[in-house]
Amino acid sequence: MRRALGGLMLVLACTPPILEENKEPAWEVVHTGETLGGAMLAVWGAGENHAIFAGGGVGNGQEALVWTWDGSRLSLRHPGGTDTFWWVHGTSPSDVWLVGEHGRITHFDGSSFVEHTRVLDTTLWGAMAFSANDVWAVGGMPGRPSGAPNDVVLHYNGTQWTQEVLPGTARNVALLKVWGTSAEDLYVVGERGTIWHRSAAGWELQSALHSPALADGTLFSVHGCSATELYAAGGNTLLKSNGMAWEKLTEPALRVANGLSCGAGRLTVVGFSGLKVRREGAATLDDTRTQPFDNLHAAWTAPNGDIWVVGGDWVSSSTAGSVREGVIGRYGKGRVKAELAR
Repeated sequence: MRRALGGLMLVLACTPPILEENKEPAWEVVHTGETLGGAMLAVWGAGENHAIFAGGGVGNGQEALVWTWDGSRLSLRHPGGTDTFWWVHGTSPSDVWLVGEHGRITHFDGSSFVEHTRVLDTTLWGAMAFSANDVWAVGGMPGRPSGAPNDVVLHYNGTQWTQEVLPGTARNVALLKVWGTSAEDLYVVGERGTIWHRSAAGWELQSALHSPALADGTLFSVHGCSATELYAAGGNTLLKSNGMAWEKLTEPALRVANGLSCGAGRLTVVGFSGLKVRREGAATLDDTRTQPFDNLHAAWTAPNGDIWVVGGDWVSSSTAGSVREGVIGRYGKGRVKAELAR
């Protein structure tokens, strides 16, 4: 009898608790660990019931990663190839672009993946799609290795990808993210505090307009709420523009920032060691001490205000055959009880 009771107590102790629905918005870990298949580096969605997450092994030899969310199921897709995806953006669930290592450019129509001809052998870190015949990608090799393609801006006109030539003397920097409201209101950020703006008049190096420079480190991300409210972030730097000029913000105070997202009245900045800082109206909220605690690389805000974040281990040295840990997290009401389809 004692053995039976002891066994019952052990079973009860090992049974995970039933989690109640969040009545107020809260952070949760949707999926994590090596079972994700690698580091998660990018997230974008077409609505509150659609999101796509991308990443990969970052040199470890695994297949590139794509997971999709349809409002009830988190499904693993198989794009093929071992070159990791570093960014994803699209115009709809059937028009999604993924870019990554060695100039990889892949189109996803919701069911199948099509590889595009690679223009340059350099990592593409960011992409922005306005329509099926107006897509932008940026890239380069951080650290400016000798002879590596840098200052890379590519454009797709619906038929082919071509490289945009930036004016002036080459800065020899990696360009890391791109965002805009149109091809004539486009922002690109990167190493050495670089900020480019493309208007109807052409390209302008906006970071060169400030002395001293607003940022001398790397700007890892740029995103806007509108054409007159946009942000750029990297490390402990957060910049804001009204569409005319940039300024450096002192609040919220940041450290090791990697990505940001603006939408539904919320500005979210994420980074290493679970950095999650939100600005809602006049309030600044630091959620770093809530899960997920992983290194976070990117964020996306759904139309209903849900915030999706991704990250994991993308900085450790590559080891062939080793599977990196990844994480997908979310901030919102209720809980995502995702059915995993592999």
